[in-house]
Amino acid sequence: MTLLEILARAWTEWKGGMRVYQDADGDLVASNGYGFRHVCGHAEIASDRATAIVTAEKWAAQRATSGAQATKQKGLTLIETLLVVAFTVVAILVGSCVMDPERVAQRAAEEAAEKKAVEVRRQAELKPRKISEADGCEVWAFNPGQRWQYFTRCGSKTETKTTWEECRTVPSGKTSRTECTPHSATVTNEPKDAP
Repeated sequence: MTLLEILARAWTEWKGGMRVYQDADGDLVASNGYGFRHVCGHAEIASDRATAIVTAEKWAAQRATSGAQATKQKGLTLIETLLVVAFTVVAILVGSCVMDPERVAQRAAEEAAEKKAVEVRRQAELKPRKISEADGCEVWAFNPGQRWQYFTRCGSKTETKTTWEECRTVPSGKTSRTECTPHSATVTNEPKDAP
């Protein structure tokens, strides 16, 4: 079912500002087009969730179409149909999306906890740690920036291996895809012999 069909069926009044779209969690997000954004409900995941944007006009037209089909089925008169359409228009003008303060607070707390966990993980990745050992050689790893760096210690010799990916975005019709090329570099340090 499309997002427009879901909203036309579920909402008896327009709740979405200028437009509504659906995020990956199924939350209905209202926007006025200028950065104003808030959750105004939750619905089943729409088949066109990734691309659907529903405006009040589209919603009203769908409601009117759905209402006309329902009135034919119920045998309502033309006057009753016009009243339904008029009520829908009034609902569009009056309706607004109500934010649930508990849900907003819960989301804020979840986002703060997630940011803290990312920072803790990031700090842990800065410190070298031994990840493997075999035949007297140790493999160590750390991440000082955008990529992991590895080094080995075999006796007094130290070998450092750096790996990374270079990615670029390639346009493909109306969409684009990312292509990544892996790279690596190895540096070996051996102690100098005493003269």
